[in-house]
Amino acid sequence: MEKSTVKKIAFFVLVLAFFATIPILILNVQGYRFDFEKMKLVETGGLSIKASAPEVNVFVDGQYKNKTSSFTKDLLVQNLAPDEYKIRVEKAGYRAWEKTLGVEEKKVTKAESIYLFPEEISFSPHKENVKNFFLSEDKKTILYLTEDNQIISSKDDIILGSAEAKKYFSKIQEIKFFADEEKILIKGTNSQGRTVYYYLDTTKPSSLAYLKVLEGIEDYALEEQSIVYKSKNQILRYNLTAKTSEVIKTKASAFAMKDYYSIYAIEDKILTRTNLLSKNEETLSEKPLELDEYKLLMISDKIFVFDGSSSLHLFNESKKEFEPFLKTSGNINYDILPDKIIFSNGYELWLLLLRDFETPFFQKSGALVFLSRFSSKIDSLSWFNNDYFLYASNSNLLVSEIDNRDDINAFIVSDLAITKFWFDEKEKTIYALSGNKIYASNKFNP
Repeated sequence: MEKSTVKKIAFFVLVLAFFATIPILILNVQGYRFDFEKMKLVETGGLSIKASAPEVNVFVDGQYKNKTSSFTKDLLVQNLAPDEYKIRVEKAGYRAWEKTLGVEEKKVTKAESIYLFPEEISFSPHKENVKNFFLSEDKKTILYLTEDNQIISSKDDIILGSAEAKKYFSKIQEIKFFADEEKILIKGTNSQGRTVYYYLDTTKPSSLAYLKVLEGIEDYALEEQSIVYKSKNQILRYNLTAKTSEVIKTKASAFAMKDYYSIYAIEDKILTRTNLLSKNEETLSEKPLELDEYKLLMISDKIFVFDGSSSLHLFNESKKEFEPFLKTSGNINYDILPDKIIFSNGYELWLLLLRDFETPFFQKSGALVFLSRFSSKIDSLSWFNNDYFLYASNSNLLVSEIDNRDDINAFIVSDLAITKFWFDEKEKTIYALSGNKIYASNKFNP
């Protein structure tokens, strides 16, 4: 074949290739891809990545895409054909985040709550000779119980000396805070093994007072200047100043308080609500509660009944009845955020959503979302931020995300044998009880 003919053929091939490529390039620019499996054109989607640390490396199916911004800490990966992609976000010195996420046509899949934890989280001794600790409801005030029953504050002020404590307690079991976080109720056992309750104003150590009226009570709730308690079928209120009790209910099998003036009670297996100021009473449920033994719980304005062994029930306001909520193994732990509650029913972790979520759950308010199941019992848990939480299991302290799309990113935070912990949101520090010492972690990034 002559050279001129070869050149002509090559020219025409290039021209054809050029004109064949132009539509593909135009379609690519306009966000289309050809799906060879479905043999049709499809529109592309994207991935929006945002991490706590700046300039993290983002990989999609093992291919490096780019770094997140040093200012906004985010990255948009565009023009991805509809499919599932393995995403990896990593940075030197941090634990990598991995998840397989689906991308749909004309949609951006979001992974915008990625917190990268340091590879090394160090803990150092913070306090010694500690047997237990107790937090106020807002987690801002803490009291330590020493090995010799001394109660001290986080500022090392002695709230109750060991010599005086030994006069009244053989063992201190629980400390609860009143609303002002200065007054406390101490529950323990005396030398005869009886359960006893003492009131103490932490600003006045001499105010320690035995509350005989609480002997044999079944449940209680603390108000600002009083204690509401249940004894047999009665619910009473004890005034700390006047040192007198008044009867609130006479046929109640359980109760829970809200806002210090509303009391919810189960009376003849029907849920009622009473305003303690106006004395107005409402009947809330229509169907009798079919449980023999139970406790009423108020959790973030939701009303629950816990039977103490196998189930937690939630009151359905629209149906006006209690419905099964969670099967349990004998204990319930939970922690609250404004838009969700995390629950442990012993060996599982669940989320109750308090608003509509578009990502990562795509669920309506009121949905119960399953997170994880474990072979070891979950002892306690606490929110770390809006998207991650800490929990103790099998003497380990772990952290986990709530994004349950694909596998959940979770790992052990410390190899200390931890029995109890709390996360100080202001200090961004984890405090953990191990043995008879409190350990403090290094500070976390905001």
